[in-house]
Amino acid sequence: MAAATRKATTSTPAPADNLTTYSNYGVHTVDVAAPGQSIISTWTNGGYVTTSGTSMATPMVTGTLALVRAVHPDWSYAQIINQVTSTVDKVSALASKIASGGRVNAARAVGASAADTTGPRVVAATANASGSKPVSAVRVTFSEAVNPSTFTVNDIVSLTGPRGTLRVTGVRAVAGSGDTAFDITFDTQTAPGVYKLVLGSDIRDRAGNRMDQNRNGIRGESVADRFTASFTIDRLYTYTGRGPADINDNSRAGLTLTVDRDITISDLNVQVHLTHTNDSNLYIHLRGPDGTDVVLANRRGGNGNNYWITVFDDEAATPVSAGQAPFTGSFRPDGSLSAFDGKNARGTWTLWVEDRAAGDQGVLHYFSLMIEERVSGNGAAVTAMEETDATPSVQAASDAPSQTAASEQATSTVGNTMTSEDVVSDYFNLPGRESAPAEGGHSASSVWMSSRIVGAADTVSEMHLKRTAVDLVFTAGRGKRDARSPLLEASALSSDDLFASFEADELTTLTNTPS
Repeated sequence: MAAATRKATTSTPAPADNLTTYSNYGVHTVDVAAPGQSIISTWTNGGYVTTSGTSMATPMVTGTLALVRAVHPDWSYAQIINQVTSTVDKVSALASKIASGGRVNAARAVGASAADTTGPRVVAATANASGSKPVSAVRVTFSEAVNPSTFTVNDIVSLTGPRGTLRVTGVRAVAGSGDTAFDITFDTQTAPGVYKLVLGSDIRDRAGNRMDQNRNGIRGESVADRFTASFTIDRLYTYTGRGPADINDNSRAGLTLTVDRDITISDLNVQVHLTHTNDSNLYIHLRGPDGTDVVLANRRGGNGNNYWITVFDDEAATPVSAGQAPFTGSFRPDGSLSAFDGKNARGTWTLWVEDRAAGDQGVLHYFSLMIEERVSGNGAAVTAMEETDATPSVQAASDAPSQTAASEQATSTVGNTMTSEDVVSDYFNLPGRESAPAEGGHSASSVWMSSRIVGAADTVSEMHLKRTAVDLVFTAGRGKRDARSPLLEASALSSDDLFASFEADELTTLTNTPS
């Protein structure tokens, strides 16, 4: 092969990829090498012979040039030459002998793909929830597209949790992933603890290659090429500091609570409920037992009113700085609650609300800490290749009933026993058997609200609820009642039944009730 400024000559590698004794070479004179030893070729007067020489190597190079020209008829001769010389197979023996340092490769020159002989492997796995939240699926991502027909529930060697074997309900390809990502679904799990997932090695790519998880080139090893992952559901503790505490002009109000056990914090969220007629006056911050102080809201909300059952959560989508009063739902605080991560929660916590302007007042009704504790393992983000002694078995969806039950709840409510009165007062932040102020000059007693819900004969005096408030009371009652609570008697009623029990002339809109 000749370049514009080079001599038309070709080197000839022997079978061992060494230059033959009769090869030309030179880094400034020879571009590529090609096979020329013991080549079967056509011969004069017909027939075939086996022969050697540069006359055997040259046709291989010129033939490759012709193939590239056929694929790219619009290319210049310089582009064609560059394509051939840049796609050679590099050979160490040729590195200092010829310009390209390699043997011509016709397939690579024309862009042909080599046969796929690499097995797929899992490169990522993620549970569909984190912390103490319920988990019902793990998404696994492969290094290449997988044949969906080769990945079914039968390829799940085992899925186990703190209570034993779990029921797998399905395996499905993720839309838009090109068959590289799959969701493994199972009964919703809430029990705190470590869960382990093991995939078999017979999952195949589109070329039919079995798994090669350990990347040793041996595909489908029954144990060595399995993929093993684990995730953890954290334990959740809830502590509440109850008010009321008056928020007066140019002063501060505070509530405290005590955590009575050693809890290593993996995540902390704070719920705050306060009423105030100008949120922009308020500087709200949380102080931990060790003195760590985190700003939740620094004079946010403009002239709006109230933080209504507001959750401060580092993972919330909306920062409190971008929120609007009344603040309802979840917000990222101005500070970072992750400052408490890894600390011991034991001790006294204080929520401070500072009123930094005159003219408006309010009431701090309560605050709660939702403390997540890592049980063990590495959290809800899946950790690959972690072996344990879990039983290697799995139940298909049709083989076993769901294990999800009320007893699997990961939440541990810590503190005083919740009575029916506590349920209502806790939700609406009413101080037990006392009365709390509400907008419009009305007052309400949690005793009255509880007895009214369970059908007692107390006369409605001053509290007026809209339908949403009744719905919330009913939901809170059903979700928090214990075996001794008279709210059990209301469990068969719908919220409409409860709403109907309030006389029509006793219903007005309570503007500080969430809608």
